Amino acid sequence: GCGGNGNRFTTEEECLQTCTGATSLDVCDMTAETGVCKGIFRRYAFDQRPGQCKQFIYG
Repeated sequence: GCGGNGNRFTTEEECLQTCTGATSLDVCDMTAETGVCKGIFRRYAFDQRPGQCKQFIYG
């Protein structure tokens, strides 16, 4: 793959379902990684400080 980690979701809804509430997973604590490929894919990652899912470019 292109690298990165598990804190990468296709939709904001998927990010929110995974990373908010009592069942938050460990991947939600990871810093978003953009990967090393040359693609441009809009993805979402959970940002602990504001407690929100934020869009970033993965590729």
